[in-house]
This record gives sequence, structure tokens and C-alpha cells, in this order.
Amino acid sequence: MSRVKSIGFDGLNSSGKGTQIRLFGYFLEQGGIPSIILRGDGTRSGLGREDYDPRSEWWKSNYEFLLDKSDNPIEKLNLQYQRLAREYRIVRKRVEKSWGRSVIILDRSYVSRYFTLKQFIPQISMEASLKSYNPKNGEFIPPIIPDRTIILKVPKSSLIERLLKKEDLRSPRGKAVINIIEKNYDLFMEILLELEGRKDIVIIDGDRDEKDINNEIIRFYEHETKGTLP
Repeated sequence: MSRVKSIGFDGLNSSGKGTQIRLFGYFLEQGGIPSIILRGDGTRSGLGREDYDPRSEWWKSNYEFLLDKSDNPIEKLNLQYQRLAREYRIVRKRVEKSWGRSVIILDRSYVSRYFTLKQFIPQISMEASLKSYNPKNGEFIPPIIPDRTIILKVPKSSLIERLLKKEDLRSPRGKAVINIIEKNYDLFMEILLELEGRKDIVIIDGDRDEKDINNEIIRFYEHETKGTLP
């Protein structure tokens, strides 16, 4: 059995994923458990400014193209997901060979992929959203499915309040983020209802003090340590 385990963090923009990833990574570091942060869904700039975003000429060259979903959105979503899946497989093999007992932390997960695809294809199922094929040879691309995915559930009003504090709502990014929450918050809540009961999903109240949330995540991890996680 692999001693490398993966834990995804998911939720809407401003749900606190980045903060909890940082706090959980610090907890692992203090316990002497090596960890690495990877992007589990979405795009990255390739500029090397974030832990999950190591330098990459491919991402730098394609970032703006992938970000624009006004044309061929499904093709672009699949392309970026396939690239992330490839990076995940490469890093996991390297970590398994070099580190032994360790944790891969994923910033976003298959939940975000399902959520995004449902905005374009409302009838798509979770199972169908995980299917992706190499456009060159037609080979199936194994999906990125963490051993556990922690989803931060935050009320819509709290998300918007947080965004007002940190985003310039006149900027393209600010407008896009607010638009996603305003239009698709209910869809995300429907997905959470669908995911309830899955053994790999942990839904946490994210509308609390960040330290309280972190303590709950640590308690969960320590409990799981006795079972399937390292």
C-alpha cells in the first residue's frame, strides 16, 4: 500500500481553501511529514509565485487562452485538466520514490471540475465528468481523485462579504468571481447534497474562525491516521 496519500481542499472562491491549505501544511511540517501542494483543477499561471504553481513554460504560454471560456469551453476545460492530471502522476511517482510517508495536498479537486462542467452541461453526471481522453491518441486519462476531499461550505452572504474586502469588483477577475457566486451558488449547494454520504468527502462549516476550522481538519486527519491515511 502506498504511503503517499492525497487530500484535496475544495469550495467556492473565498471559502478559505488557501488559508486552510497553508495551516494544514504547517501542521504536517511540524509533525515531520513531508508534503507538496498541487493544483487539482482549474488553471495556473506557471509563474512560480504560489506553492501550487511551479514555473512552467506550457502554462505561461497557454494561461490566457485557457482562461477565456467564451469559445470552446469544454475543450479548454479538458485540456487544462489533462495537463494537471499528467503533472499529478509525475509528481506522485517522484514522491513515492523519494519521500515514502508523505501527503500531497490538492488545491481544488474533482468536485470543482464537476461544478464547472455542470455550468456548461447541466445534465452531466459525476461519473461522466471524470472521463477525459487524450485528443491525440484517444487514451483515457485517469482522473485526479484524492483519498479524501475536504469541502469548505460557506453561506453566500459571507462569501460576497469576503470578496468585497479583497477583490476589486471593477476588475475582470472581480466581476467574474462575483458572477460565479451570484449565478451558481445554488448549483454548488446541490452538488454538496449529492456528495453527502461519500466516504471520500468531508464537508466542513467554513463560516467560522480559521483556527477553529484548522483544528477540526487536524482532528479529522489524526482520526484518519489510525485508518487509511498516513
